[in-house]
Amino acid sequence: MPRLPYDVDLHAQIRTLVAEHDGNVSAAAEALGVSYMLLWRFEKSGSALARNLAAIRVGLVGLERAEDAQEDAAPRRKTKHKSEKIALLSQSDVARLKGMLHHLVRALDAYEAESSDPARTGSGRTPS
Repeated sequence: MPRLPYDVDLHAQIRTLVAEHDGNVSAAAEALGVSYMLLWRFEKSGSALARNLAAIRVGLVGLERAEDAQEDAAPRRKTKHKSEKIALLSQSDVARLKGMLHHLVRALDAYEAESSDPARTGSGRTPS
């Protein structure tokens, strides 16, 4: 079985969530909408399959939205600082997406250059 990458940011968020539930992994898993075993394994190792990481992130976003809705409905009190909010993507995910988008832009540029090349179009004229 391949070694799974360690996700530092998500692992820290999960450890904080479990601590907020007084160390009760089962209660934290229920709040996220994931299985106890999935969360327990992730909390211990900090790594999981991509689909399981996605499920954990979706659960965290759902919790954040529920907290925001409660804050909007409740009388104004101290609000969380932006840096304390749960991140939707880890820095490693952002770096991977940035790399993929860079390759996509290069491919589109190459396609555009190829389609405007008169030698490739079969005629001496450029396409209009």
